[in-house]
Amino acid sequence: MDETEDFIQLVDDVCQRPGMWTLNSTFVEVAAFFTGVATSSNSSPIGRDAARAFNFFVTAKLLVPSKYAWGSAILQVAADDDDAIRRLRDLLVEFATLRKSKTLAEICSDAASFVADYEETEPAKVWRRFLAARYRADRAEIERLIMPHDNASVMWDRNPTPPGVAAELNAISDMYVVSVVGGSLESGRVQLITELGRITAHLINGDWRIDAGPIIENDLQNAQLRA
Repeated sequence: MDETEDFIQLVDDVCQRPGMWTLNSTFVEVAAFFTGVATSSNSSPIGRDAARAFNFFVTAKLLVPSKYAWGSAILQVAADDDDAIRRLRDLLVEFATLRKSKTLAEICSDAASFVADYEETEPAKVWRRFLAARYRADRAEIERLIMPHDNASVMWDRNPTPPGVAAELNAISDMYVVSVVGGSLESGRVQLITELGRITAHLINGDWRIDAGPIIENDLQNAQLRA
């Protein structure tokens, strides 16, 4: 076998029998094992020169914002540790196989095209409008886009973000894909993966609304620190 086939065999061995390679068979341990492989061997398919490309490949394939490290990206979408390990196995094998016939630049270009072709859902669009309204401290718009919350006023009882800064922040947000990783549009409840983590959205009387509770709690803590 060549080095790529050796690597794929290692991936199968570790992911199918993690207890033989790690202490507790957890995804974090398996991810740490392959991080070690990546940093210690430049000749492996995910070696040092390929590490950044592999990270972009994983986030693109999972439709997770590219700011996440690949281990965190997998955890954002996986149902549990076993699912995370299975997903990691598939991604490692696919990436290693692609390296046989494509350059890293070609793999990344294909991954970027995959993200560009993804059509965001209506809840994702509502999330983007909510972020923009939050920067403006626009009460009327925020209230239209979120679930009712007793402390929602913390998002508009403050100075808005300066327009130039807000524009830059919105541009950064627009760089990141927002996808559905849980629930379903048909059920009226979805979990979105955003640059701020998992966000829940609900369909209320025909309109999607963001559960901004975690963001509100964070804003309240920040307000208390500033007081």
